[in-house]
Amino acid sequence: TFTTITEPLLITTQNRLVNKKLRYGEKLDMKITTEITVQNSTLPEDTKNILKDYPITNPQIKIERVNEDSINQPARTEIQAYTDATTTTDNTILYSFDTENDLTDVVPAGTYIITAKYSYLTQTFVTVPFYFTIT
Repeated sequence: TFTTITEPLLITTQNRLVNKKLRYGEKLDMKITTEITVQNSTLPEDTKNILKDYPITNPQIKIERVNEDSINQPARTEIQAYTDATTTTDNTILYSFDTENDLTDVVPAGTYIITAKYSYLTQTFVTVPFYFTIT
């Protein structure tokens, strides 16, 4: 079955970070959920549902540490530049984060930011920065 869409797709995504409090020494999957909304009111619901079920591709994440004393140093220290991540069938982005081995150049306890970017159909989305803490 083919469906022809004669108007531009109006797609929005909403993301949420699941892990917000971590402990130093943990190795776990950072999880960012993705909810896709098709805003075209003229499309039938079954077409919208097909589009919502389409997978996101090329997920990447970036992790930065927020420097509390930004007078003597930059406001953020990059821990991990954009690097490949994986996705689940429900479009949750997963990144295996080792709080011990990935944090060798900074004081581990503190506030961090994770940002994800990914593709959906022909568009590239970047999430808002999500804050999390390591104690």
